[in-house]
Amino acid sequence: MGQSNPKITTQWADGPFKLLESPRHARRAPFIPAELRPDFIKFMQTWTVTIHHHHMGEEEKHFPWLEEDIGIPGYMQASVDQHHEFEPGLKAFEAHVVAVKEGTEEYDGQKVRDLIDGFAIILTKHLAEEIEALVGLEKFDAIDWVAYNKRVSADAMANTDTISRLNPRFMECSTGRNDERFREYQRPGTETF
Repeated sequence: MGQSNPKITTQWADGPFKLLESPRHARRAPFIPAELRPDFIKFMQTWTVTIHHHHMGEEEKHFPWLEEDIGIPGYMQASVDQHHEFEPGLKAFEAHVVAVKEGTEEYDGQKVRDLIDGFAIILTKHLAEEIEALVGLEKFDAIDWVAYNKRVSADAMANTDTISRLNPRFMECSTGRNDERFREYQRPGTETF
């Protein structure tokens, strides 16, 4: 059954969300030099695929497994609802990125910024509230976190084809460099994404 879970007694640094990078880089899209745009477009496309994959895993498996463990159907429904709330904005952003990549639209940094602004507030709210919902699970002793993490990890490994091809490119782009340090993590076919 469940195991005794240690309670969170102190926050990490400034808190879970503040550990993420500040959005100061989010305003740069209009200033991306032409020679860096192909990498930036790959980064944006990889990011959207990663978000979709992440939410699909949460909605179809990970949240239902948690709800099954605690015996409360719908406990994570607010997070699922928030996914659907910002999904139209994310899809509009993704459509623009794909159109630019395919050459049917020109890169427009201001449009990129405007599209992100169209769902950023909802996404930011979602990230903060989902953390609170997950932290709130500490009151349930029914969750065997070791078993749950093994189940999630096994599922991730069984479904890595798409995401494992994308994450090395995502890491390369997010470091601001495209260098040899990440080559060992690339799988065949990821070089040209």
